[in-house]
Amino acid sequence: MKKDFYTLTICTLLFLAGVIWANLVPSSNFWEIKIDGAFSVLSAIATATAAIAAWQAARFTAMQSATAARQARWQEYRFHYEEFRELLGNTEKVLNVEFHNPQAIYNRIFPKNRDIHAPFSLEGGQEIQSWRSTFGKLLVESQQPEALSQRDLEQWLFTFARLKGWTGVSISRPDENQLTLDKFFPTDISTGNLSNFISTYGQILASLCEFALIKEPPSGGASPEFLSKLSELIDDARSGRGANSYLPRNKVLPRR
Repeated sequence: MKKDFYTLTICTLLFLAGVIWANLVPSSNFWEIKIDGAFSVLSAIATATAAIAAWQAARFTAMQSATAARQARWQEYRFHYEEFRELLGNTEKVLNVEFHNPQAIYNRIFPKNRDIHAPFSLEGGQEIQSWRSTFGKLLVESQQPEALSQRDLEQWLFTFARLKGWTGVSISRPDENQLTLDKFFPTDISTGNLSNFISTYGQILASLCEFALIKEPPSGGASPEFLSKLSELIDDARSGRGANSYLPRNKVLPRR
């Protein structure tokens, strides 16, 4: 093994150094060994052996410490992730929603926690901060007393649908009809959840922010004007008017 070869080499070099220092190889008589020189050699060998043993012990201890630190770091991540899974499960039961790929959601919120060489953090990163900011802007727009134009409303719906996609959650069942933009972009909004879809998503985001030690997003619902305009858009989609449709998520057309 390389380790044994290096150790033997170091011992040999230290022994030869002791021999030379003790003047055991004089030019006139090579085989005449002096007593004080012999003791010097033995002392050099003992010192070298002790030094090598101490180095090996320190190296082994350092390796053990590094291994223990990595194991502790991994256990910290696993415990935190299991708590996160439990949070998602409870949220699904209480709000009747569905999270897709919890591991991906966790990695978006805590991007460095799965890397055992990076510092562990209980606080969420920039991604969840962005979700909170985006939802806050959408909530302000939905609470305005003036109804949005159809174009602005569709842009609002597109942003909301993308936000849910980033969060990795659905607030409707796959077989439930919902407003679908341009026949291939489902919004998770239907006549059944029209009055509470914003507050439902707000509760979802609030639970994620609380777990990530981030300030909770603002709460509330939409204005009557906003809901009335959205209801008209849904009615048009159900009647086949315009470019939008009213389809279950599992029957949405693939994007072109």
